[in-house]
Amino acid sequence: MFSVPERFKNCRLDNYIISDSFTSQKEAIQSAYEMMQYLKKYHSRNFIQKLFKKTHDIKGIYLVGPVGVGKTHILCSFINMLTEIRCAYLHSSTLFMAYLHRPDEYAEKLAQNYDVVCIDEIELDDPGNAARFIRVLHLLNDLGVFLICTSNVDPENFIESGYQDEKFYKFISNEFREQYKVIFINGEDYRIKLAKRGAFYIGKKEYTNPLLTDRLKKYTVTRQFTFTELIHYLTETDRREVKNMLTQYEAISIENVKITSSADALRLLNFLDDIYQSNHYIDLYVTAEQDFKEWYNKENIGYDDYQERIALKFERTISRIKGLCEANYITAELNTVR
Repeated sequence: MFSVPERFKNCRLDNYIISDSFTSQKEAIQSAYEMMQYLKKYHSRNFIQKLFKKTHDIKGIYLVGPVGVGKTHILCSFINMLTEIRCAYLHSSTLFMAYLHRPDEYAEKLAQNYDVVCIDEIELDDPGNAARFIRVLHLLNDLGVFLICTSNVDPENFIESGYQDEKFYKFISNEFREQYKVIFINGEDYRIKLAKRGAFYIGKKEYTNPLLTDRLKKYTVTRQFTFTELIHYLTETDRREVKNMLTQYEAISIENVKITSSADALRLLNFLDDIYQSNHYIDLYVTAEQDFKEWYNKENIGYDDYQERIALKFERTISRIKGLCEANYITAELNTVR
């Protein structure tokens, strides 16, 4: 449950490709090495040292930057390289699921089994998630667990989310800033450059769907959805069951994506996150008549503040698809790929 997703099993700091154009990447890797050394030293203390020093000088690390700059790579590097320390990986969606144990029980369970907890993609965009996140972090800190988190959002900007609860404001503006090491990473979306196992066909469905069908012939076990079927399935199915379903297939296909509501955008976002984070490799195939940038925009949806926040999340969804699928633009006139 708390293991590194399959696609991140080989991530290490020494195979993170540093861009010469972004000095923050070199600085981030250097900071990560320093924090690893700190954690190794902390956990190699003798009995007397542990007796007199039970808590960390720094409570955790917060890796922040735009999508696709390798934050998860660095996060998972801690787990892959600190083999002598008990480390857990979990995506923030796991932490925020309402049906999980109460925060106290959840934190105690983690602390009993792990010394370092890595939480990927923190997004605090509603009061319930904010309260649960803060409570769990406080409890883990009190229990001596070291936290490593990633997010696309500067911690200071969480305050601008519209949920300016006094406790939350104090936590972010004082405690978090003072007690966590914030590491900023900038750069280009590396997922665009990755070799893709799946494909995304953009064009009229009478031209794209046959291409999709042909690509799926090489697989033994597949699950095929129209976008309408997928949204219905995600609406009616518990997310834990969805995650279990994904482990049964070699490839998943989604035909005729067309987003007309924020609810559909969120369901697709979560589904693609689950594919990307799965411990089982899944090839993804998608068709749509609209290009990426047209999927969720003001002209289609009409934003309020809530939808603006979903739009920011959806940038990560597009990055996910670009990392999983090779984009193919199909011209209706010639039925050719360009």
